[in-house]
Amino acid sequence: SKPDVDQWMQEYAAARYGKSAAMPGTAADKAWHTLLHTALDNTTTLQGPHEAVLCARPSLHVGSVSTWGGSDIFYDSQGLTGAAWDLLEAYDAVRTSASPVAMANYSYDLVDITRQALTDYGKSLLEGIAAASADTLSTPVFQRRRDAFLSLILDLDRLLGTNRSFRLGNWTETARKAATEVNGYNAATQDWYELDNARTLITTWGDEGPCEQGGLRDYSYREWEGMLRDFYYPRWKYWFDHGMKAPQGGWFATEWNWAHETGLPVGTNVKGETGKAPTPSLPNCCGNTPYPAPVPTAHAPSSTTFCHKRRGHTYSMNIVPTKNSTTPRPIGLGMVLHFFGGTRNTFWERGERD
Repeated sequence: SKPDVDQWMQEYAAARYGKSAAMPGTAADKAWHTLLHTALDNTTTLQGPHEAVLCARPSLHVGSVSTWGGSDIFYDSQGLTGAAWDLLEAYDAVRTSASPVAMANYSYDLVDITRQALTDYGKSLLEGIAAASADTLSTPVFQRRRDAFLSLILDLDRLLGTNRSFRLGNWTETARKAATEVNGYNAATQDWYELDNARTLITTWGDEGPCEQGGLRDYSYREWEGMLRDFYYPRWKYWFDHGMKAPQGGWFATEWNWAHETGLPVGTNVKGETGKAPTPSLPNCCGNTPYPAPVPTAHAPSSTTFCHKRRGHTYSMNIVPTKNSTTPRPIGLGMVLHFFGGTRNTFWERGERD
């Protein structure tokens, strides 16, 4: 007989976080049921998931990151934001009832789902930049959206740094360790494994021929801590700083040089813990610069101010409603969303208009 997908999803959440933490009706259960009907309900013909425009070679209109990918979002991105909200709310329940393995599962899922929600917003924000640029690049609206887009890349980098699985250093360290399996290896062998293999594969894929003529650049791109900060952010920053133009001769030389740069500061130790209090090394967990984002429909308050109480503290959130809460917000009209700002296990919002 046909399986009960909703029941299967509830059992899946319970298996990852513990039965008591993911009982029917709990925040974790709600999060996964939302995912079931949004990001996990793929109705497209794409070979894989849609790609993150933040990781693309800069353009006002990014159709894909890799040659054969796509960037169209096939689900309600506000619903996905609501799932991230619900999963964050499950923190206490998972922490008090789950094993270390379940907490590790929870940390991975919270980072991954929040990453996707903010990444999806990056696409909306880029569309807002394109709309504002039709007037002039010097307008306050364009400048705010440009700065918000760049801040979002760095915010995501900080978020991803809270889980080892999303760190570039985890990848490069594995490559360097693999080199030690070769008899007579030395530092040059380890550099070759890291630079000519691990880092090249996730950027240019190969030398200029395969990269440019073969279309393999960004074929295996990764949305990882370290990659966002040191590779994707500088690429976008250069482009904005130079009148939205690529370097003379294109991007390959810059990308190749990054892949083969020795001494790149990468690490494997996490910076902070997802869902917990900010640390000095990770201010507010998602940075200090606010940026507009959609209101999650399931949590959109009816009044203009909403107070979220958490762990004995009250946080005021001033909401600028969308014209229609069931559709993506109009460009330039929204609210500010910090997924891990404020005190532990709380994110906060502040209304903002262009």
